[in-house]
Amino acid sequence: MTPQPPHTMIPTNNQPEDPESTLDQALSDPPPPSTYTPSMGEDPLWMKCKSAVFRGAGAAQSKLGSVTGMNGLEHRGQEWESWASRTADQADVLTEQGAPSRIHGEYNRWMGYLGKALGHVSGDEEMQVKGTQRTEQANDEIEQARRKSSA
Repeated sequence: MTPQPPHTMIPTNNQPEDPESTLDQALSDPPPPSTYTPSMGEDPLWMKCKSAVFRGAGAAQSKLGSVTGMNGLEHRGQEWESWASRTADQADVLTEQGAPSRIHGEYNRWMGYLGKALGHVSGDEEMQVKGTQRTEQANDEIEQARRKSSA
């Protein structure tokens, strides 16, 4: 007996009748994005990073579903894109409200250290002072973020 291509095989009890529905079911196993709501205590910069990644993944998934004609895949991708957009908007609101960001604080702390070191090496006291101030402000932001996340 010669092997037949999968699309011409007659379904048996242990083979699904519709391969697309099986793939849609497999792709729907992860929880949908609507079940995850970022908390207001999350780092806004981290929320922006996550939303950018998931927006791209959702767009790719949606496009793949559109090209292959798999509606479930396309809709799932659109859900992820929508979730990513809402998360980015929420992160923008948190940033505008002055929410502390540990990632932003760490960046500023290292930039402060670098400014202080460059000022010391070059003999520029003003640069050293600015670097020290930036480091202190960053330490305050990091501490605020830690308190907020532990509350």
